[in-house]
Amino acid sequence: MNVPFYLVIGLDPEPHNMPRRNELRTDHRTYVLARDSLIKFAGAMTDDSNNQTGSIYIFEASCERVVRDWISHEPFFKWDVYDQIIVKQVNPALNRIPLIEWELSH
Repeated sequence: MNVPFYLVIGLDPEPHNMPRRNELRTDHRTYVLARDSLIKFAGAMTDDSNNQTGSIYIFEASCERVVRDWISHEPFFKWDVYDQIIVKQVNPALNRIPLIEWELSH
């Protein structure tokens, strides 16, 4: 049986939450990199001025509860960077995104 994928979207309050993101960025990246085994894709959503306005993750996990447990401890989710969180199971049909490894120093 295939392990399901889950799309997680964290949406910042309008127009963005850059001050709070910047306060928590080091903790966020440290948490994600230490616990990235379930993550298949992660990225920031941005506006036309390149302010981050939300985050997108795709997890491969046994169930939604595992994903919700992971995000409940992640600093951006835990400390209210987002005002809306969406978690949905997805069935990928096409993937052409090149592999990118994230480094803590970025």
